[in-house]
Formats: sequence, C-alpha cells, structure tokens
Amino acid sequence: MSNMDYLILENKLLNEETYIFKSDCGMSIYITPKPGFYKKCAMFGVKYGSLKNRFKKEGEKEFTEIPDGVAHFLEHKLFESETGDAFAKYAKTGANANAFTSFTNTAYYFTCTDKFEENLKILTDLMQTPYFTPQNVQKEQGIIGQEINMYLDHPGWRVYFNLLDGMYHTLPVKRDIAGSVESISKITSQMLYDCYDTFYNASNMVLSICGDVDPFETANYANSLLTDIKPAKQVEVSYDEEPENVLKQKVSQKLSVSMPLFNIGFKDNLNGFNSDTFIFKEILGNACLEIMFGRSSDFYNKHYESGLINDSFDLEYTLEAEFSHTLISGESENPKKVYEEVLKTIEETAKNGIPERIFKRQLNILKADFIKEFNNVETTARNMIDAHFHSYNIYNTLKMFDVITVSDAIKYIRSMKKENSVLSTIMPKE
Repeated sequence: MSNMDYLILENKLLNEETYIFKSDCGMSIYITPKPGFYKKCAMFGVKYGSLKNRFKKEGEKEFTEIPDGVAHFLEHKLFESETGDAFAKYAKTGANANAFTSFTNTAYYFTCTDKFEENLKILTDLMQTPYFTPQNVQKEQGIIGQEINMYLDHPGWRVYFNLLDGMYHTLPVKRDIAGSVESISKITSQMLYDCYDTFYNASNMVLSICGDVDPFETANYANSLLTDIKPAKQVEVSYDEEPENVLKQKVSQKLSVSMPLFNIGFKDNLNGFNSDTFIFKEILGNACLEIMFGRSSDFYNKHYESGLINDSFDLEYTLEAEFSHTLISGESENPKKVYEEVLKTIEETAKNGIPERIFKRQLNILKADFIKEFNNVETTARNMIDAHFHSYNIYNTLKMFDVITVSDAIKYIRSMKKENSVLSTIMPKE
C-alpha cells in the first residue's frame, strides 16, 4: 500500500479503473492496471507545446517571448545527457521509445514487455536531467534545420499548414511546430534551460502508466524516482487577440505531385467550455463530420463512385482550449468542386436535419471506438494525460453519448459557415 494520497476513477460497465496518486513532488501519477496484458506503457505528458512562445513566470513583471520551435527543440535535446543518449539505453532493454510535440503538449514514452522498472528509470532520468551546451545545441540546430527543410516540400505537411495559415490571423497554431530554420538559429542553451525550468514542473507534468502492474508498488517505485521534479509554478501565457473570421479563404501552392491535394477547414470559434462541455463538443464535432462525410455517408459514396474523391479522403475534428477546427482532406482532380459539394452538403443537412436513427447509430459507432481504445496501453496512457490536462474524468465520457441530441448536431452544423471556411490546395507543377 502506498503512503501517497490517491483516488480511484472507475467505470463498472467498462470494467476499468485508474488510480491517481499524488507524488511527494506534487506531480500526479495515473496508473491503469491491465491484468493479463502483454505490453506495458509509461508516458510523461508536459503541458507545453509550440503555442506557448510568450509567457510570464510567477513573480515576473514582463512577458518573455521566445522563437518558434523551442518546445520541439527541447523534446529532442532531453534524450541527450552527460551519461549518454536515452535511445541507446532503451535499445539495450528492448523497449520501444519515442516522443512528440504538438501545439499544446509534449510527451515522452516507451512500451515494453519486460524490464519495466529499468525502462521507467530511464524515462524519469531523462525528464529530470536536462543537459544543454552551446555545442550540442548548435549540432541539433543543424539536424532539426534539415528536418524543417525536408518538410518545406512535403505536400501533406504544406497543404495542412497553409490551411492553418489561412484560418488563423495571429494564433501561433498557424506556424510550424518545429519552427523555421531562422527561428531555431536563435535558440540558445540558456533559453532551453529557462523554458525547461518554466514548464517542466510538478503542476505542468503528469506520468501515466498502463499495463499489467500493481498500482501501489508501481506508484511507490515511480515516486522514489521523481526526486528532481521542480515544484509547481504559476505561468501566464499570452496570445494576441484572434479574430473570429478566417484570414483568407483560399490558399494554393504548386509542388511536385501527381494529383492535387486539398484541405478544407472550418474555424470553430470557441465560446468557452468546462470539463464536461469539452467532452460533449469533441463527440459532437466528430459525430457531425462522420454523419455528413464519413465512409457510410451519401456524400462519400456518391463522390467516390464518380471519381471526385478517392480513399485518401479523411476527416478530423481538433479541439483544444486555445483553438478548434474541423478538417476534411484528400486528393482530387477538382478540389474546388469538392469544396463546393462540402458546402452544399452542410447547407442541406442544416436545412433538412438528421434522421434520429442515423444520429444514434453514429453515436454508437463512436462509443464502440472509444471503448476499444482501452485495449491499447499506449492509447490509454495518452488518453489519461489528455483528460488530466483538460480536467475531465475520462470514464464520464460514456454518459455524454447518451445526452447529445440531434438538435445539438444541427446547431453545430449551422455554425459551419462558408465565411469561416478555408480551402487549401497543393496543385501539380506545370
């Protein structure tokens, strides 16, 4: 039994439970036991992504502004220490390790089948032992600079960030997560230490573990490793005011592609939400997209059969505290026609409504997908981190599938107006 304070979240229908421990350093540890599972996962989440490039620490009067790309740069550099590269250490244990930086968060994780405690020590060590020097920062600038240049000609990357650039006026989501070659050239070792000190602390981090582990023994062991996590700090992040309208409705670029690519986006102007409305809106946004444009929709089948779209056609709803939008993407010989048909479908659905049986069926599909996610230790660990950072109980999600109505969907669909949309295309070079 652990001496740490803890609580248990559970859902008897799912037969799932998660233990949340408060470590001695003040950081939360989520442990989701999976008896009989072969694989285990541990993931550190840090509430620090590419958006947060202007901030003020507790006790400071002025905001600090940093170049684009620091969060991603920091993610790369934390794997290096005075005792060697963390990936080399994982290679010896047989674990699969990785990390990623998004607009809002950074995560570091591994999955393994054995040597879990050894792997957890590697993970906690890299999180607590930053090692930045002018020499290794300069070396990394070259490596990340090559990565950035590679993506400048990547059609799928460019069509997406061109869309965001057209959608947002000032919010840093419009800029590449990795920054630019120019912006990362301004990064220094001291800047990395300052950002690490600001964001890598007990109030801004969480450890999520999922697999066949004893929650109390694992929590005690993890707690014994977390000796150098910095105390909680208050950080104020500042953004320029973002207008509700999009910056430009059409963005196009020519690259070496055999068929045009398109991204169609609708800017969703957030009117504030709490933990419950966050889950509500996430389910609602995905349900509306799938009903109108999913693989079983009239839209998809009609335009797939005609050849206007192909099986690259995809849908995504992105919701964060700072921004949200829908994304419809794919390939087509006539992206403008796809855009027109998308607008037409939205208008018709808003006018004619959605049959109750179709709406309920889609909610049941999304509910089934949500339940299946608990069979994946990596996805479960990540979902717990997302729930922690957005302050909701993930096991309450099931209830939301029963309270969303057709009228909620129609209200949301009517908010998807042409003036809040952007068409981004990548056209073949002539």
